[in-house]
Amino acid sequence: MNDVTMCCACLLSLWTFQSAAHSQTKSIDPRTTVETGVIRPSSQVLDGPSYVEVTDVRGYKALVLVPVNTSAASNGKLPAILFLHGYGSASNSLALLKSQGFPRNLEGDQQFPFIFIMPQCPPTTEWYYTNADNVHAMTMFLDDILARYPIDPERLYITGLSMGGIGSWYFAIKMPARFAALVPVAFRGDGWSPAPAIDIPVWAFHGAKDGVIPLTKAQELVDQFNAAGGSVRFTIYPDGQHDASTWTVTYNNQDVYDWMLRKKRVALSAASDNGAIAAPQIFSLGQNFPNPFNPATTIGFELPEAGAVTLKVYDVLGRDVATLVDGVLAAGRHTSDWNAAGVPSGVYFYRLSASSGASTAQRYFTQVKKLIVQK
Repeated sequence: MNDVTMCCACLLSLWTFQSAAHSQTKSIDPRTTVETGVIRPSSQVLDGPSYVEVTDVRGYKALVLVPVNTSAASNGKLPAILFLHGYGSASNSLALLKSQGFPRNLEGDQQFPFIFIMPQCPPTTEWYYTNADNVHAMTMFLDDILARYPIDPERLYITGLSMGGIGSWYFAIKMPARFAALVPVAFRGDGWSPAPAIDIPVWAFHGAKDGVIPLTKAQELVDQFNAAGGSVRFTIYPDGQHDASTWTVTYNNQDVYDWMLRKKRVALSAASDNGAIAAPQIFSLGQNFPNPFNPATTIGFELPEAGAVTLKVYDVLGRDVATLVDGVLAAGRHTSDWNAAGVPSGVYFYRLSASSGASTAQRYFTQVKKLIVQK
């Protein structure tokens, strides 16, 4: 059978995740090492030795697993997997969140070489509702997580099963600059074009006997993706159904993780034939330089299209410290200087938010990075 691989329903009302500075966290394992000043270890335990519970100020939750196995680290940064659960795990119970798919396989194993990110979708919504608020909320959530943990942004992978399989396609399509690879399990489309994600490597999985999302629905999305110019490695399990016979088999396959680790996010820009640097292809926010600094630093960012842009600096409590950019900018590479002569030494966060009127749809981008004032 050709190497050829659905989801059900629930989206983060987690969409109100605030900045990392506004979130509270509870370390499940005192041995877990995360950024100083952001994660404070405690002795609280959540049915396992190594998950970190991240709770938004409004009460939405996520689990994060930080490995002790750093064999896949590059320049101090680790690859990460964003896992979207199925409809059956949509609730306010993190214990339920750990009951199926990826987390069940991990069982708190810190030898797993990825940082594992598992947000929980409330039971009142779905991952893949097609509106800008959902995209903006997931963007803010990822920004918060990336600002907190030593994640390599070039090696952030997205996967999900059932409703999460649909959701993984949805966010890859809506946020194609984010992900280095996509692994949807037991999925279908939901009326959106997959064209924006054609540069993302995809290994998809589906059961031939899936009675909840028929194989024809998954095949239809795969065919649309291929027709748009993408390429899907599609694995169909002849006896697979809409259950562990499809997703547990997938997540027990070491080849899936090895395949992920061979993938990196598509380059931000490329050189043209005459040696000139091409215009930016995606939104991006650079690390400030110098860092640490006293008293001035420069922040660079790239815009593939003209649009409304804000660039702000926040302290660790999430309070506005400075607004560096607030207006409409042209496409291209930009820099902004910040003189921190009037602020005390310490850790600060800077956030770039941009929107543009693309030809097919409005595009949104938000990213957060850390800087250090050292006097």
